Parts: sequence; structure tokens; C-alpha cells
Amino acid sequence: MSEADHSLPISFIQLGRFLWRCCLHTPWCASFLVVCPFLWAAEVTLIPYAIGNFLDHLHPLVTYSDVKDPVLLFVGALCMVTCAYRLFNYMVGIRMIPGLRSRLARFGLQHVLNMPYALLKEELPGELSGKISDLPKVVPELLEMFCWRILAPCIALALSLVLLNRKDTVFALITFFWALFFITGNLLMVPYLTDRSAHFARCGNQILGVIADSVLNVFTVKIYKGEAKEEIYLQKSCKQGEKAEQKLQWIYFFMHLCSALVYILTLVGTLYVALHRFREEKISLGDLSVVMHLNLSIAHVLWESSFDFNRIAQHLGRMKQVLGLFYTPRPSPTIEEKNHPLVFHSAPSIRFDHVNFSYSSGAPLFQNLCLTINPEEKIGLVGYSGAGKTSFVQLLLRFYPLNSGKILLNDVPINSMDLELFYQNITFVSQNPQFFRRTIWENLVYGCHRVTLERVEQACKQAGIWSRIQELPLGYHTVLADQGSPLSGGEKQRLSIAKAFLRNTPLLILDEVTAQQDSLTEQSIHTALDPLMHQKTCIVIAHRLRSVTLMDRLFVFNGGNIVQIGSHNVLVQKEGLYKKLWEAQNPTLSLTG
Repeated sequence: MSEADHSLPISFIQLGRFLWRCCLHTPWCASFLVVCPFLWAAEVTLIPYAIGNFLDHLHPLVTYSDVKDPVLLFVGALCMVTCAYRLFNYMVGIRMIPGLRSRLARFGLQHVLNMPYALLKEELPGELSGKISDLPKVVPELLEMFCWRILAPCIALALSLVLLNRKDTVFALITFFWALFFITGNLLMVPYLTDRSAHFARCGNQILGVIADSVLNVFTVKIYKGEAKEEIYLQKSCKQGEKAEQKLQWIYFFMHLCSALVYILTLVGTLYVALHRFREEKISLGDLSVVMHLNLSIAHVLWESSFDFNRIAQHLGRMKQVLGLFYTPRPSPTIEEKNHPLVFHSAPSIRFDHVNFSYSSGAPLFQNLCLTINPEEKIGLVGYSGAGKTSFVQLLLRFYPLNSGKILLNDVPINSMDLELFYQNITFVSQNPQFFRRTIWENLVYGCHRVTLERVEQACKQAGIWSRIQELPLGYHTVLADQGSPLSGGEKQRLSIAKAFLRNTPLLILDEVTAQQDSLTEQSIHTALDPLMHQKTCIVIAHRLRSVTLMDRLFVFNGGNIVQIGSHNVLVQKEGLYKKLWEAQNPTLSLTG
């Protein structure tokens, strides 16, 4: 579960602006979010008014022409509500909402993928997925609820006040002050309810993250019989969600209780005044009918809307915590951090210039780090686990911002390079190749440009995976499931090497590519790597020292410091950490062997 909340506080006004921008993509369709409530509100108010007029026209000798106007008004009101629902279903439900859901899904994924790597690493994948999926669900529902549960009652209230005032100003004033109290009370509670709902939504996404984490690691759960432990771990998250929901529901309980009391008192008061005015013959029977019907209709509409404040506040809360994460402020670029074009097209030099770096919650890792890697030089990074080898590479890949100092390629700071072009010229091969649940072809060509079948086949042959792909019934169209199945570990590594051949970038980074392979597979993979590293600047992270003995130089890391630099033949002759590591891994070899 995420321990910290990195989201940016989002104001109620910002939420409104976001919903407004959603509507601007289809302004013509969005206009019916106002037109349809107006038609519906007209039906709600005109029908009681028509019935009242109909009653006032009744007498023993009534004719059809006497009641023609109220009847036509009644029929027209029914047509209005029919048009309102049909227009809404077509213009909003069919023309607007499906496209809006697609745009919101793309918006969510785009913003998650553009988040800083450091923030992404601190979030559970299931939690992030939950936040992405929240927007396409809650935004269309919020727009619909705004249409029918906020705007429509407000229009109906305004029309009712106009019609009541035509009958008797006293009833218009009673309805106005009751509605003002009711609406103001609910509106004042919305920001607080939104905050509480955001907390509740955050707890819900954390629960999804814990579940996803357990499912992704189901092999570990099974092999260690950890089902009970996972249930207990999930229960802790669920308890937080229960408390958050209970607090939210208590607020709604007292809100609705107070609203109910005011609602009852107002209707009783209205009935009393209406009977009193009727007895004094200040209003007719039809006027009495209009007053009672309009008050009951408006009271019922506002009362139903108050119950939807629960859902509205919950949806606003969910939207708030999602947008708060997406809109996390990025550090503003300095003068030198503009996106200049890439400055190298062949193997580059790399220079760390007085680099200082520490993780947000830890002690300094690199302090005043200075080193240079020459073009086409092959560098091995060795040392204890946690010594800084992976962090060194991640800084070079711009995954984390430096505290101070610069990293330069061909003497140009990497932060000044266009990010897309920067990554197009770097290939990273991991010890644990990651594959999408897509075809082998789609995984191979992902991130590659100008790909042809001949190039793909050549790359697969160079990596030694071509014959295995041909054995599969669907060949390149085989879908990789469960992180690369049906390929073995060595075959997955070869597939990632084939991808590296396809990219053929001037900077190559290898991270323990043979760490989990048997000796024969390791040797065959190294054979495939030799041509891949030709005429490239290469950085190789290795724990197995025998895999980097032919590197031009080795950087020996210890506690964030590079304690030794040199070739294998030089370092193995010197007393130091490298010799100690070499002898621990090769106890039967002599120093001169």
C-alpha cells in the first residue's frame, strides 16, 4: 500500500473547470445538458399550473372551448418532457458520452505515463489502474447528475417561483426562503463532503492496489501458503476504508435528518397558509391546487436531489484525488534545460560532473561524483548489491532528478536534450525482460522505427531466437502471456536482445542480462552480445564478474562511491574490493590463472 499521498490539493473550482473543459470537446452536444433540464423543468411546473387553470374553468355548463387553453398547455408540457429525455439520450448518451469516456481513458493513461519515474515507483500498479479507470466512470455520471439533479431542480424552482408569484406572492416567498435554506445548506457541505469522499476513494484505490499486488505475486503466495497472510494484509486496508465510509455516512445521516425536518415543517406551514387564504377567498380552488402541486413537486425534486449529493460528493472526491495525482507539479526547467535537438548520432562520451544525489527518504548516495566514459568504451559496473550501480544507470536514464551537478553526453547536459529523441538513442536490456500481453511481433517492434520483416528476422537470428519463434504454431503472432510465456527465461532474454539489435542505438546499457541463466545459456547469450556491443558506448551491470572480464574498464562501487577503476587484469592484481569479490566467486582459480 502507498504510504504517502503525493497528490496535489485540487480546489472545487478546479474540478468545475475540468468538467467545463470536458464539455468543450463537443459543445453542441453539451448544450443539451442545459436544454434538456429546461424542457423537463417546464413540464414539472406547467402541468400543475395547467391543472389549476383547468379546475378554475370548470362549471356546470363548461364547453370544450372553455378548457382548450389549459388542456393544450397540459399536452404541451407532456411533449416537452418526452422531447427532453429523447434529446438527452441521443445528443448526450449517444453522441457525447462514449467519445468522452475514450478521451478520459487516454487522458488518464497519458498523465500516468508522463508522471516522474520516482512517483510511479511509489504507487501500486493496481492503485494507478484504479485511478485511471475512475475518470471515464465518474465524469460522465457527474455531468448527468449535474444536468438532472442540480440544474433541472434549479430551473424548476425558478419557474415555480414565477408561477406562484402570479397566483399569490406569499407562497412564492415561502417556497423561496425554504429552497434558499435547503440549497445553501447542501452547497456549503459539498467541499467538506468532497474532501471526505476523496479520502474514501483513496482508501478504495489502496484496496485495489493491495489486491492487484497479491494477484501479481500469486506464485509467491501459493508456494509459501500465504493466503491467510494476504487476507490479513488486505483486512488492514479494508478497515481504513470502513472507517472512512462510516464517517462519510454519518455526515449524510445528519444532513438528511435536518433536511427532512425542514421539509416537513415547510409543507405543513404551506398547507396551513393555503387553507387560510382559501377560506378568506383570496385564492381560488384552482390556485390552491397550483400552490399545493407546485410546492409538493419542488419539495420532492429538491429532496431527491439532496440524496444524490451523496453520489455527487463521492464522484467529486474520486475525481479530486485522481486529478491531484495527475497534476502533481513538475520542476520548472532552468535556462539550460530546454529541449534542444539531440547532439550525437554515433557512440557518445559520458561525463558525470560533480554529481550529488540522494533518494527523498534516504541518506546521500552519490557525493561529488566525477568520471568520464569515452566513446565506444565498454564499461562494467560491479560491487555489492545496493552499492549504487543501478542508481548510476537510472540517473543516466533521467529517471531521477539530480540534487546538484550535471550528467553530459558529448559535453551537453542530458536535461537539455529532447526527451523523446534522447530515449530513441538508448537501448536498455534488463535482467528481467518485461513483455506486454501482446504478440511477439508487437513486443519486438515496440519502440523501434522503420521496421521490416527482413530486419526483424535478421535481429532474431543474431540473437539466436529465430528458430524458436519458427517452432511456435503462430510464429511472430504468438501472444506472450504471463510475462513472456511460452518462452523460457533464456529465450525471453534472447528476445530482448533481438529487440536491442533492431534498435541499434549508439548507447547500450545491459543490466545483469545473464544473472538468472545457466552456464551454457549464459555463454550463448554472451556470444550474441558481442556483435551487439560493436561500435557502441556500453555500460554493463554485473554481479558475475566473469561476464565483464573483457570490458575496457570496470567501475567498482561501494556505498555510492567508486572505489576502484581499471581493467580486470589490473584490478585482480591489486588488493581491494574487486580482488576480494573475484576470489569469492572463483576460489579455485589462481590470481595468474
